[in-house]
Amino acid sequence: MITIRTGELFVEKYNEENGANFTPKEIFCLLAEKVFEGGKHMVNWTNSKFFQYLKDYNKFLKGEKDEPSFELALTSFCDDLENRNCGVETTLNVYGGCAEPKRNEMQTTEFNYCDNIHFSIDERYCSFIGSFFSIGVNEFLTVINNKEIIWLLYKSFNEYYEFIHNNEVVKGNQLTTWNGCYLYEKIRGISEFIVGKKITTIGLTNEDKKKGYTHRLDTINFLEFLDVLSRIDSLNIKTLEFESFGQTNTTCGCITIDIDGARGWFNIFDKVVETDDEDFDLEKYAKVFNKEGLLRLSMEYGEITSDMINPLLDFRRHKLDNEFNEKEGGKFIKRYLETIMKKEEQELAKSFGAFLTEAVKSKGKKTMSFASELENVFKARKLTDLGESIIALCEKAYEPYNEGTVPYEVITYFSLDENKSKLPEFLTFTKFNR
Repeated sequence: MITIRTGELFVEKYNEENGANFTPKEIFCLLAEKVFEGGKHMVNWTNSKFFQYLKDYNKFLKGEKDEPSFELALTSFCDDLENRNCGVETTLNVYGGCAEPKRNEMQTTEFNYCDNIHFSIDERYCSFIGSFFSIGVNEFLTVINNKEIIWLLYKSFNEYYEFIHNNEVVKGNQLTTWNGCYLYEKIRGISEFIVGKKITTIGLTNEDKKKGYTHRLDTINFLEFLDVLSRIDSLNIKTLEFESFGQTNTTCGCITIDIDGARGWFNIFDKVVETDDEDFDLEKYAKVFNKEGLLRLSMEYGEITSDMINPLLDFRRHKLDNEFNEKEGGKFIKRYLETIMKKEEQELAKSFGAFLTEAVKSKGKKTMSFASELENVFKARKLTDLGESIIALCEKAYEPYNEGTVPYEVITYFSLDENKSKLPEFLTFTKFNR
């Protein structure tokens, strides 16, 4: 029920904007009329009165049945929602095992379910209202409980209504997916985002095609959603909640987020792509750096940190696994390093790369290999490891290692406390400049 608060905030904002005092039920009915009336719905609520109404309406369009009454479907839905005798409370439908409440009988997992949480009628209406302003991210839904963002998504709501009713080839039932695309477009200032890049043919069912639909929307990915959050200065989000509705409903709450860390990284990302003539965006980044599973990973860890979206860590890991797209990702990593490294560090790396290239040349030793020594240099994570690897290489190549030489300068620079943490970036950049 992560949408209860979202609905409450919308009710407050709607009444503020209209100088009114509508109840949650009245506002739900206004919204539901747009969402469900007719043969093309904005969302698909299976096992509801609206779904049965849709099936009957489609039969009406085929001439197989009289036109069903939307008012009757809406009234029936509200009656069920408000009926205090319809069974156990919402929370009692979720068990910690296979137990069911039975009179005078203690179930083995009875202690795992809760019988003291009550959802009021208004809260129930608000939960359904809030669902209209939830955001599709990968295969999950989430919410942003901020009045201004919810009001922006109300504009999204109205524009989606126009979109599906003015475009016969686009399937309906994708309001939450549209919300994510719309939010990304507006916050990023991207024009034609929804009707361009996020229109796809993937995911259309045979039934969709029979109805004449040729396109559907694709959801934003988790990185794109984090990017949106990082760009809204008024937000101070500490936690994220996700849910998925299907044969097995899933709720994940809460994922803590280092929003400042994410904001800093996305600022770097912007600087990297500004210097690149090619079209490299977060969707492509997620595929190249294996970030498409980041949402699931975040659920397992229960947190999002800047390290989890650090491309350098993925670059190293996937290089070792031979899974890395050198052409796509290598160029990005090089730009990334040029953005975060000082000019003096870049120049030192270039000099060090040139030294290594020259040192391992044959010099009459045609059968000599330096593969092992070079590997030890580039996989070093501590200064002591790097120092030992450099000395071993210099001795084998008969190169001096003393004050005034490039390898000595490298060790001296990274022996300073303020520079030690930069060693991985330095070595990676060096490898790009050999």
